Amino acid sequence: MSQWRVGVNKIYKVIWNASIGAWVAVSELATAKGHSSTRIKAVASSSTELTIVKTKKTINLSLLAAALLSLSPQLYAVKVGNGDDSSAYSIAISDPNCGSAVTSITTSIAIGCSANVAAGTGQQGGIAIGENSRVINDGIAIGRNANANSGDDKGGVAIGNDTWAWAHSVAIGTGAIADQAQTDVDNASVAIGAKANSGNSDGGVAIGIASKIGDNTGDTVAIGRKASVEGGAEKSLALGSNSSIAANAKESTALGFGSRVEKSSGVAIGNASKVTKTNAVAIGSKSNTDTDATKEIEATIDGIKFGSFAGAASQAGDQVSLGSAGAERQLKNVAAGHISATSTDGINGSQLYRTNVVLGNVANSAADILGGGVTVGDNGKLTGPFNVAGNDYTSIAEAIEKNAGAGTKTSVVEGDNITVTDVTNADGSKEYKVATKKDVSFDSVKLGDTTINNAGLSIKDGASITAQGIDAGKKKITNVADGDISASSKDAINGSQLNSTNQNVTNLTQTVTKQGEQITSNTGDIANLQNQTWKIQANGDAASAVKASDTVQFLDGENIEIKREANNLTVATKKDVSFDSVKLGDTLINNAGLSIKDGPSITAQGIDAGKKKITNVANGDIKSTSQDAVNGSQLHNTANSIKNSIGGNTSLNADGSVTTSNVGNTGKNTIHDAIDSVNKAAAAAKTSVVEGDNITVTDVTNADGSKEYKVATKKDVNFDSVTLGNTLINNAGLSIKDGPSITAQGIDAGKKKITNVANGDIKSTSQDAVNGSQLHNTANSIKNSIGGNTSLNADGSVTTSDVGNTGKNTIHDAIDSINTKVNNANQGWNLTANGENSSAVKPSDTVDFTNTDGNIQVSKNGNQIKMDLAKDLNLGKDGSIQTGDTTVNNDGLTIKGGPSVTKDGIDAGSKKVTNVEDGTIAKGSKDAVNGGQLHDAINNVNNNVTKAKTTVSEGDNIIVSQSTNQDGSTNYNVATKKDVNFDSVNTNKISVGDVSIDKDTGINAGNKKVSGVADGSISKDSKDAINGSQLHTSNTNIYNHLGGGANYETNTGPTYNVGGGSHNNVGDALSALNNRDNQLDQKITNLGDQLEQVFTSTNQRIDSVEKRANAGIAAAMALETAPYVAGKWTYAAAAAHHSGENAVGVTLRKTADNGRWSLTGGIAAASEGDPSFRIGVSGVID
Repeated sequence: MSQWRVGVNKIYKVIWNASIGAWVAVSELATAKGHSSTRIKAVASSSTELTIVKTKKTINLSLLAAALLSLSPQLYAVKVGNGDDSSAYSIAISDPNCGSAVTSITTSIAIGCSANVAAGTGQQGGIAIGENSRVINDGIAIGRNANANSGDDKGGVAIGNDTWAWAHSVAIGTGAIADQAQTDVDNASVAIGAKANSGNSDGGVAIGIASKIGDNTGDTVAIGRKASVEGGAEKSLALGSNSSIAANAKESTALGFGSRVEKSSGVAIGNASKVTKTNAVAIGSKSNTDTDATKEIEATIDGIKFGSFAGAASQAGDQVSLGSAGAERQLKNVAAGHISATSTDGINGSQLYRTNVVLGNVANSAADILGGGVTVGDNGKLTGPFNVAGNDYTSIAEAIEKNAGAGTKTSVVEGDNITVTDVTNADGSKEYKVATKKDVSFDSVKLGDTTINNAGLSIKDGASITAQGIDAGKKKITNVADGDISASSKDAINGSQLNSTNQNVTNLTQTVTKQGEQITSNTGDIANLQNQTWKIQANGDAASAVKASDTVQFLDGENIEIKREANNLTVATKKDVSFDSVKLGDTLINNAGLSIKDGPSITAQGIDAGKKKITNVANGDIKSTSQDAVNGSQLHNTANSIKNSIGGNTSLNADGSVTTSNVGNTGKNTIHDAIDSVNKAAAAAKTSVVEGDNITVTDVTNADGSKEYKVATKKDVNFDSVTLGNTLINNAGLSIKDGPSITAQGIDAGKKKITNVANGDIKSTSQDAVNGSQLHNTANSIKNSIGGNTSLNADGSVTTSDVGNTGKNTIHDAIDSINTKVNNANQGWNLTANGENSSAVKPSDTVDFTNTDGNIQVSKNGNQIKMDLAKDLNLGKDGSIQTGDTTVNNDGLTIKGGPSVTKDGIDAGSKKVTNVEDGTIAKGSKDAVNGGQLHDAINNVNNNVTKAKTTVSEGDNIIVSQSTNQDGSTNYNVATKKDVNFDSVNTNKISVGDVSIDKDTGINAGNKKVSGVADGSISKDSKDAINGSQLHTSNTNIYNHLGGGANYETNTGPTYNVGGGSHNNVGDALSALNNRDNQLDQKITNLGDQLEQVFTSTNQRIDSVEKRANAGIAAAMALETAPYVAGKWTYAAAAAHHSGENAVGVTLRKTADNGRWSLTGGIAAASEGDPSFRIGVSGVID
């Protein structure tokens, strides 16, 4: 019979209590109720033990449980079989036929042959279950040869045969080893799985069959069958079957079957992926890092160098591989990366596409700009030939080398009759002003049928004055002053003088005194008078004799029209005049174009800026068909794109030049030095010169390829004043009968609307006129800003009611109810002249449009400079017009080596006056007489000796004055009137004083009032000018709706009281209200922060409770039920995870031989809180 002894320090015996269905401890003299297979008896001994006698090899643990439950608090230890009871509150259970179960520390359990709970440094509570299981201190060892060696610390757990776990570490599975003793639970290691080994590592975790972590690999994880992290590879992770981290490959990660990292900081993700370099990443199945990363700070592609790359790799392993050689992968769904000089973001295909589009545009625009047959190839390269001036070149360098300086200069120079002045603007740009000189010189001037040129003056079908003399064109020469009558006189004789001669001849009898001689015969001697001549001369040329029967013809010259009525000749300029050239000082305008000495020139070949800036050029279109001029900023962008396209050492300098090295073997930094000289010569690219009224522009290509523009007056020009029907334009200004007028005093609209007014600038400095649509927009925006029931009336006024649903009809009253105020922003509009000198025009200001030069009108439209010759050309008393050898000035008209017509008279210049119409021969006649008349007079001397008289009368737009020379001859001065009347005049610009009207820029009132303006329409589409009364009505409405005491008449703004403060504009009032809101927001924010802190603290406590609760659930789940096998010891071990918390547990069960009851005990340790213990008894009730 086997004996089971339970050591106690009092002697009791256990009997069955049928009333309660349990065994109870009673006096040892009591009678026990026996079982068929077991009986218990008391055995007296010095150790006061309780002995259980078995008749079979099994024990009924329900009996043992009953005994245990009936023990008094004085029971310190329990031993069963060959158990050792040396420690209080311990259980030692062992088969009597094998080694003892030893519990050397309190509150410990040792179950199994040679199971041992050994003492360490005062810890307690160890559990050793299984043959030869061993625990030091409070560890748990379950399984044959399981060893939980906590050393001087706590918590080692070893579950499974031949497992080994040091302090705080966990080893689960046959042969699992967690071989690292730690005083800090945070550094404990875990080995789960058959032959899993976490090695001698701090915090190592090895999970999976044969998973392994080498020594000295702290904070390392190996998960998966045969997953391994070799020694020294601390802080690494191997996840996946056969995944591995090589020795000393620190801080590495291998994810996937067979993945491997051989160097530190490597990452291998994917089956069979492999990293062989430090810091490298391989992503994807069979991806590797066999090739080295290279340090790329610059790259040279097709000779173009790209440099200063950000984020250059410094080590061979600074790489991410998505495949392997021959098995590359695309990187999909990449977000657009940041693009900057320092960005290291990845760039996706769309970004590269847009870059390529821009580069394509750059290449195409560069090809367009270079021209000369340059094209863009499929590889993006620009290819020649480069055709410059008809010659082909293989490179830009060669073209520049051969043509440097040619065709690149744009200058504005003074030509004949043109003066050019330049002004440097505040921004450093140049502005050129072109005007006619006071003294002009033309090859020819054509006015209607009158032409003045080098040959002289001619009038179609009329008189002409040339170097050969005066041809009256069969017209009278009237108002001829008395010419000197002497032997040496070459003056023209008028009709009255010839009449006197005729009278004298008529009164002759026998003797006519001539030069002191006697004529005694009325027949032969007098008849000889028929052979006498008079001479005609023009401009001092050789005089020719005119006999009495000869005819002097006056012919129309170019720009001159001669009319004859009877013996009267009328000489007038033609309506349309034609000049071959006009020269004003150093400015010349001719068929070639306009040129200014030492300044710009404009010819058919282009514009030569004369080394002057062309400023304020708007952005021109850049496309294949564009002919616009481009400005400096566009050139900068182009230069920058060319710099990027050229690459290499190319750089874009601050002055816009591009620098590179030795292009075209020029020995210079070519596309810098070569183009720099071109850039400096062509500072602002191209200037367009277009033809305005009375101006014609031609261009000539010079021998060096440069462009020269020549600006000349058109064939038709008009002067002084112009009358067009009821419209009069003169020095006073422009006036229309019963209509508007524009004078130096301002614009009087004549009680008419000013329509089609372009939108004026609306800003504080603007002086532009505003139209109805702008006022409508202003009123409409005010209406929209006020909102609510606000409406815009047809007359432009704004009315509202019930503002903001306050029941108030003004903004003042409405805002006052919520302590806000409104300020009227008194804005004006801006007025500029020719795009310069912007000034503000306030509602009460006067706009005065003024004009300074009466001869040339200059306007700017986009990139074009437009020059118009005024209809009234005034060169002043010191001005002149020169056409070849012909000069017209304040004195009159002179022809070098020929006739002259001045205020002193007409000097035929020793030339004949031909084609002179018969002049009136009568008393008082001033007509010139021709040779025929003189011939008739001499031929009929017995009847009359006629002396010619020439009459010069005033035609349209012509004024004639005469003077008497010292020799008695008469000089006639023929000139255009100051006031001329034409059927029509076409002009793009009219200026009266400071007031101007320009077809492009509109009306410039020259800081003068525009009065008499009728009410303009006020609507969103209106272009009508708005008068003061309309603006007054609009402003009055605005002030009324602003409320708060605002008054337009006194220019008094509103006053509103907000939050105890006084404000005078809407902005301040709204800001005050906003500040109140912000203060309230801050208070709410502060309250929110406080609540956030409270919620955070509460959430932290809740989180802590939640973690402990989850850990408790995990611990309960880990207490697996041991099998229920009659007469056997059974156990169960489990690990559990619940909501982020982990636990391991062990359960031990002893079932009675008859299977009717069993005793169970268990312990579970979780990641949060203290270990959990369980003990229980179960049985069958009959």
